Amino acid sequence: MALTSVHDVLEVEKRISAINEKREQLALRLKRAQEVSVGGNGGGNHNVGDGIMDTMGTDVDSEEYLRSIAKDITSNATSLEGIRRLRTKYGALRVLDVLERAFKQRETKDLALVELGSLREEMDGFEEETSLQELDRVGKRVASVRERLGDDSDEGLAAYNQLNGAVSLRAKVLCGQFKDRLLESKWDTSATISSDTMGDLRRRSTDLYKLSLLIIGNLNHNQSSFFWNFQCIANNFEIKFTYHFHDDSLKMETFFKYMNDYLNKNLYRCISIFHDEVHGITRQLIHEQFIDHVLQPIREKVVSGLSHADSKVLISLISEILNTDKNLETFFHYHGRGMISLVPAEIWDMWLAYEVETATNQFDKLISNPKEMVESSSDFIKLLNKVYSYLKPFYGLEFEPLKKYKLLSCSQIFIKLSSLYLDRLLTINSLGDTHTGEDELNQTLMKLQNINIVYERIIELSEEYIFIHLTDVVNEWESKNYTTLFQNVLEDYRKIMEESVQPTVVHRVKKLLKESLRNYFKLGVWSTVANPDSDTATSELVDAIKLITRIMMKLDSLSIPLAVSTCIKNELLNIIVNYFIESILKLNKFSKQGLDQFELDFRTIRDALNLSNDNTNAQEGVLFELVKVLSLKYDPDGQKFFGTAYIKELNYRDLKNHLRIKTLTDFEIQDALYRIAYGNIL
Repeated sequence: MALTSVHDVLEVEKRISAINEKREQLALRLKRAQEVSVGGNGGGNHNVGDGIMDTMGTDVDSEEYLRSIAKDITSNATSLEGIRRLRTKYGALRVLDVLERAFKQRETKDLALVELGSLREEMDGFEEETSLQELDRVGKRVASVRERLGDDSDEGLAAYNQLNGAVSLRAKVLCGQFKDRLLESKWDTSATISSDTMGDLRRRSTDLYKLSLLIIGNLNHNQSSFFWNFQCIANNFEIKFTYHFHDDSLKMETFFKYMNDYLNKNLYRCISIFHDEVHGITRQLIHEQFIDHVLQPIREKVVSGLSHADSKVLISLISEILNTDKNLETFFHYHGRGMISLVPAEIWDMWLAYEVETATNQFDKLISNPKEMVESSSDFIKLLNKVYSYLKPFYGLEFEPLKKYKLLSCSQIFIKLSSLYLDRLLTINSLGDTHTGEDELNQTLMKLQNINIVYERIIELSEEYIFIHLTDVVNEWESKNYTTLFQNVLEDYRKIMEESVQPTVVHRVKKLLKESLRNYFKLGVWSTVANPDSDTATSELVDAIKLITRIMMKLDSLSIPLAVSTCIKNELLNIIVNYFIESILKLNKFSKQGLDQFELDFRTIRDALNLSNDNTNAQEGVLFELVKVLSLKYDPDGQKFFGTAYIKELNYRDLKNHLRIKTLTDFEIQDALYRIAYGNIL
């Protein structure tokens, strides 16, 4: 059984009871007896474990011996000397180690309290003129004593309060003198100051900075509030500001402009005069602290304005705050406590609601007139750009509580309005009661263009740094993997373009084309056509060619992706191929001249689609290869291919090689060969 603490000694009776409960076996009693000691004496010293083993013949003997040890320790472990004697007698008991540490700690604390009392008596004699060196010396000793007492020591805290009082008393005197000297020097004006004056100002600033360091951190205060030198340096501005702006009726933007002009003229002059690298007053420190202290009277005006202004003035004030903080960050490279930190959450809520409502109202006006649908995308993008430009200072500020409002503004303005624009655009009808099919097509084409223009602008917005950053924020908060906050609305735009508007364009052109080909379909002269003019299409096809040419010029002028335009043209080419094969080639008899005219007509209307030279279309290949097969009628080497037996075999490898057929199926070849065999090709 190990006696590990003072408490163990005092509770020895309970430990004896524990032994009595487990006395069935001698081995267990021996084990418990050995646990009293942490080890042998190693040098012949008496070991309490050995003593118990030697004397323990019965449980009563063991219990009595433990009681005697406990009594001896409680009676004689009253000092470090007593503990040393007990250790010689009983060996290395852990309880003695604990008691020794406690006595040493008490002794250290007693000595520290004596020293602290002496220091407090010394500080009682401090006056306003106590030197900085003396304050610094005592301050270091107080810090050392407090470290020995522990941070939770009331005595140490009281000594710090006394020291801080003495330091503050001295600082008050030096601050008054320094402020007077600063005003006299006119350092923040265009006046020239001598090197002696500059040296004197720097020395006074450094002395106050050193005093500030004796305070900072001691009472867990905001350190800026204890930089007395910077409070004094900013005093010139505060006096001028109070003089110029004692009238609260002035607009807040006037305050911000005055501050901006003052910093612009004096920030780097301040750094030049007061920097003292040897004593820790770096240029960067002056840069941050001078701006921070100049901002203080502005902050007071802002707080007053936020608490008394009506909603209209508040919105204007928030705008000024955002622009000013952004200017401080961008132009003056200030990263301290901006004025946005003064705005409470309920005012941010009101501001966001106002901005959302304003943007939505402007959007409603923008799309209210269906007749202006043609320009709607341009107007909508102007609105997005205007809102983004206005919110850019807000988005550019790094302030954790603003992340919520940045995300909400993105969702409720940019994403929501983009979705609304798409919905409204699809339902707008700018046509009057009287209109043609081509008018309907042009309206659909304009919708396609407007959708694409807005789609591309949303992509550009999604690539702005702020929206990339906000996407990362959402991914982190929600454990998601969004590519962009705009991905859902972008997907909606893409689907509408490719799966709705694009097919509608094709459908409307198909209707117009079918109508324009009505007379062409009725032609029955393909077997009697004279030698065709190599450059002239059939006259009945001219209207269709003009229609396609006109539509393609319109399509090519649109701001839409080349892939979308090419897809529309290929869909139309498939329709034209189908018309030419099913409604003309398969329903008429042809002479050689008729086939030549047929191919010329197709190439002419196909060229009107204005497809690129490298465009490949499988259906187009089918038509040209069908003409090749039908032209076997006029090939001296082709007679063997349209015999009935050959046609039935459905094995046309030699024919395909002969004509270089790559697209036609065997059944399509068979159908063409039967047309020759049955006399449809004359």
